[in-house]
Amino acid sequence: MGKRRSDRFVPPVTATPFSLSPEAYGGPVFGAGLLPVHAYVQTPEGLFRVEGGRVSQTPAAVLVRWDRADGLPLEVWVWRTAAVRHRALATDSA
Repeated sequence: MGKRRSDRFVPPVTATPFSLSPEAYGGPVFGAGLLPVHAYVQTPEGLFRVEGGRVSQTPAAVLVRWDRADGLPLEVWVWRTAAVRHRALATDSA
């Protein structure tokens, strides 16, 4: 089996990403802290994988926050199970 490449090129997100509506992500919303995650976000330009932090969550969705290539902070609600994966902290040993 192949392994995932963390060094692959990912084009920068330049458009505003789509976010789930409050009706879709539901509730209750509770804080999760800034846990590091990889998340897939959808924009008009396509689907992008970003490295960010999980800020809040519901049973069905996660609020992910990251900085765009130009420094603009963005956050978006995405489905919890399909779009988000935890990533190791920089201080963790593999």
